[in-house]
Amino acid sequence: MMCGRCGLGFVPVALALFSLATFVITYIISRLRNDTSWFPAISDTADHSPESNVFGFLFNMCAAVALLTTFIRYLQLRHDADWNERDRQLLIKLNKVAMLFGVLSSLGACIVANFQEDAVAFVHIIGALMVFLCGIVYSWIQSLISYKMKVCGLITSTLLVLRLLLTIGATVFFIACAAATSYASKDWVRYHASGTTYPQRWDPNDKNYIHHVVGDVSEWLTALMLLGFMASFFGEFRFVKMKIVVSRRTQQSVPLATGMGSDDPLYTSLYV
Repeated sequence: MMCGRCGLGFVPVALALFSLATFVITYIISRLRNDTSWFPAISDTADHSPESNVFGFLFNMCAAVALLTTFIRYLQLRHDADWNERDRQLLIKLNKVAMLFGVLSSLGACIVANFQEDAVAFVHIIGALMVFLCGIVYSWIQSLISYKMKVCGLITSTLLVLRLLLTIGATVFFIACAAATSYASKDWVRYHASGTTYPQRWDPNDKNYIHHVVGDVSEWLTALMLLGFMASFFGEFRFVKMKIVVSRRTQQSVPLATGMGSDDPLYTSLYV
């Protein structure tokens, strides 16, 4: 399975571009319908129909591509670990742990896509935390693996530094997002509370509005850092190809169907 000279390099690039397209499309729809503020959180762009339906459909596919990217990276590192004889066993273990966090992050993306914030807030937040936290841990582990692979000359110092910067950026922005959003939302709910309901949209005159903006900007930047990290696999994936091999589990002769003549080679080879 190849794409010209880029091998499988198109997969992580497609993940980054497709995810960005999903965010931009839902943002544009929500703004045209006046369903959200001028700079909302990513999830706020998908709180209402039809943008919630568009976001769910597209982001489910993004989650599938993210899972595919994680799987290809796992297989690629399992093969390339042989180049580092001294740390081979460590790299194999780190690769398995990274695969686990990559899968959890992809699962979180699927949860975010299917459980909108306005409908099932708790589940949506759990999914978002899985995306960001597991994605950041995945990036740190992959950065450590990249450092070990640089010793073997399989990646450049520039690529290693880029991944470290993206990982550090994602970590810092996520902490800023969590702190600012928590601080702003607590006071905002109390400020607007009236019975059991309160306004869903922020107003520039609201208390701690600036903290809300800082939280939203940090969330977008965290997502961009993580997508940029995944896209950095392009250089290694472009030398990778995959093929699917189908074989029988045993070498025993295959029985013929009742009524089939043994002189028919087609049925003899296809009947299972």
